Amino acid sequence: MFPPLSPIFLHALLAGVVLGCIYALISLGFSIFWGTSDVVHIALPSIALISSYLTYFGHMLLNLPFPILLISSILTGLFINWAIVEVIKGRLVKMTPLTTLLIFFGMVFIFEGIMSYIWGVRQRTLIIPYLESMIGVLPLKDILIISLTLLVYLILIFFFSRVKQGIAIKAAAQNRKGALICGISTFTIYRLISLIGGAACGLAGSLLAVVYSFYPAMGTVWIAYLFFVVVIGGKGSILGSLVGGLVLGILQSLIGAMIPLQWTEFILFLGLVLILVVRPQGLFGG
Repeated sequence: MFPPLSPIFLHALLAGVVLGCIYALISLGFSIFWGTSDVVHIALPSIALISSYLTYFGHMLLNLPFPILLISSILTGLFINWAIVEVIKGRLVKMTPLTTLLIFFGMVFIFEGIMSYIWGVRQRTLIIPYLESMIGVLPLKDILIISLTLLVYLILIFFFSRVKQGIAIKAAAQNRKGALICGISTFTIYRLISLIGGAACGLAGSLLAVVYSFYPAMGTVWIAYLFFVVVIGGKGSILGSLVGGLVLGILQSLIGAMIPLQWTEFILFLGLVLILVVRPQGLFGG
């Protein structure tokens, strides 16, 4: 146990905030999909990992500047997620949440197999020297991750509150049949959500590559984290996905700094069960 405001505590807190930002970006599309259409899209972490690998090899083999890698990763995640949804969107309307869960669960292992075959199964870590430089007391990469995450959420809050298409998505989430009667296209909603979720995952994957080790099977491990974030923040809640991601990242980092690592997941998901019992709609509702 360490006292608050000690160097160990502050370091763990910062690491938790950075990790929480990545969780928030990846779970963003998952929360919106589930909240607006009952589509349980658990393949998003695997899509993020593809962007992580492209960032890694784009720097190691081609020495591309990091801003170019970020943009490429966003476009990659956007395209992959859009393509998946475009292929199956005609059937998504008729599927139950359990069916979509099983479909995307299969995709997780397809992506994992493809990544393992192409890039191998060992962990990769990307170090870009200028991102390790300190700005005050914080590394540049941490400042970049926190700033980009906040920027994404500010843009989305504006989009969902001021832009016609964003308001249509909110309307579909609140009353799907009523939105259809008003002429809001289900397919248009799916397309917009797939673009938002894919772009956020692509960004998260690129940022993940410069702060943590990653490997193909991580997509399977992070499925549980998606549900944790949504249970904390409520499905379909934009702000809830940010808060849920930060809560998960901070708790994981602080608990991991105090007790053996194997107990961290036990405590986290024990808390998750208690939240489901006391407030199943999440802290921010749905």
